[in-house]
Amino acid sequence: MDSQQERDVLKEIAAHLRALRETADVIKEDLEQAVRILKSIDEKRR
Repeated sequence: MDSQQERDVLKEIAAHLRALRETADVIKEDLEQAVRILKSIDEKRR
């Protein structure tokens, strides 16, 4: 593999890592919202 191919592979890996980070951020936001909803339900039961 020449250096241009290595750079291309690294760019592709970086793009995948950015996409994974975005996915993780969305999952985190969804989980935080779920926690808020569950806390609200718990408070209403008391």
